[in-house]
Amino acid sequence: MNFKISDSPSRIRTDGHTSKNKMASWFAKPILALVLFALLLYHGASISSAAVPDPICGTTITADLTLAANLDCTGVPGNILTVGADDITIDGQGFSILADVAATMFYLPNRTGVSVINIGLAGTPTHGILVSGGSGNLITDVVASWSGPSYSGNGVYLNHSSGNTVTNVTANNRTYDIRIDGASSDYTIRCGSIRDNNYGVYVPTGSPDTSVNLNHIEGNLSYGV
Repeated sequence: MNFKISDSPSRIRTDGHTSKNKMASWFAKPILALVLFALLLYHGASISSAAVPDPICGTTITADLTLAANLDCTGVPGNILTVGADDITIDGQGFSILADVAATMFYLPNRTGVSVINIGLAGTPTHGILVSGGSGNLITDVVASWSGPSYSGNGVYLNHSSGNTVTNVTANNRTYDIRIDGASSDYTIRCGSIRDNNYGVYVPTGSPDTSVNLNHIEGNLSYGV
């Protein structure tokens, strides 16, 4: 193969007139493509790894709800789920709702015959479950503890309601584990783990036919019941 020296010392051509610059360009294009592909992969991985709240977070439910996995509501404020119908069941099947800034996990306004069962309510510093008005609701096998550095909020807050049953609820590190307020009556609170809160169970004067029994109560700073 014969070589020719061109006028410019920086370029050497073969008989086929292929320059170094062209050869460098051939090598550079696939390398550049690989770099761009790697950047796209990294950018896509970053997007997919970001926590995206479930669409149900912050909505009102009017039918039975059964969880098949943990419900991630991280970053969602306000009420995570508002119950908008009577006589429905929310069954967590042992899974949890994760919410770090919510005001309330479950809000039951003037509801009757609602069951909230077998669910973990992790993270919110205010109310795990808020029942306002209504009657005859069941809250059982619920964990509504707070993991922050100091007491905060209520595990279960029952306000101006009656005839509700709260059983086997664990709500530690709360200002109140279970709090009853307003013109409330005919409560059954039993078999709960009421431990390590500021106050255990608060039952106001004038709440007739309310029973608190068979609970494990210890380690509460101000009082147990």
